[in-house]
Amino acid sequence: MTESPHTPVGDIDLVVDTDTISVVSAPELPDQVHFSTLLERKYVDEPQRTALIFGDRHLTYSDLDRRANRLARLLIGRGAGPESVVALALPRSLDSVVAIWAVARTGAAFVPVDPAYPVDRVHHMINDSGAGVVLTTAEHVGVVPDEADAVLLDQAETLATLEQFGDQRLEASELSGTVSLDNPAYVIYTSGSTGVPKGVMVTHRGLSALAEQERTRFGVESTSRTLHFSSPSFDASILELLMAVGAGATMVIAPPSIIGGTELTSLIADQHVTHAFITPAARHSRSERTERAGLHRNRWRRLPARSRRRLGR
Repeated sequence: MTESPHTPVGDIDLVVDTDTISVVSAPELPDQVHFSTLLERKYVDEPQRTALIFGDRHLTYSDLDRRANRLARLLIGRGAGPESVVALALPRSLDSVVAIWAVARTGAAFVPVDPAYPVDRVHHMINDSGAGVVLTTAEHVGVVPDEADAVLLDQAETLATLEQFGDQRLEASELSGTVSLDNPAYVIYTSGSTGVPKGVMVTHRGLSALAEQERTRFGVESTSRTLHFSSPSFDASILELLMAVGAGATMVIAPPSIIGGTELTSLIADQHVTHAFITPAARHSRSERTERAGLHRNRWRRLPARSRRRLGR
């Protein structure tokens, strides 16, 4: 079928003799590791490599590491740890990625909540997940339930508190419990198109295999530049993150206001993005400038129809 994809199904021979079926060996899987280990293991030899780009702001892996450690210590003081959940009511930004790293360092699970969602949906996701802490900003705190323990990352008091914490690697003794591969790593909510959105809890066990498959199958290298374009609440955002960290690459974060068209084209061309995972609608909105920049050779992956419907694109 792969050699002649236009062959009618009725003309394809059915294999009934199992002896004629060639045995394909499964690829060797990487060691299963905790999400926090997965995030950091590809840059330890080059901590000054650029990790994130957001507009005119850059963070090296060393910067990201130190900021995440401080925030992790603040979260531990608020009760975050293995088997607990921290909600991230943050749009795509440097803060949203730092927050994911920080939560992983505490051993807790994160639930990404796009603050652009309707308020009642945001409330449901935060309350239903049982999040003990919600990380957000002054701009988006209005969508957070009043009863939630909200930490405003851009508040002067929070920034002052963070400076009081050390930025060195966390020790196991600092955590509130013992971490396990079977602890939840994150919670993603369904679109709710058939009813109330439902949370799907994902453990740490399969994350290293996914990251390695992305690295090898898509040809991601430490010199690559990947794109973070998905809504934080869409599970493709995890794929985007692992695509970058699995190779110690640089992740370019698209501003929340960009949904496609010439703005997306300009971002991809200006930032020399090499790998992206976007919907066909956004893919085809790219202009001739993208082609002139040679980006037709980039690694573009087509989403299945069900995923495209979930994004509404």
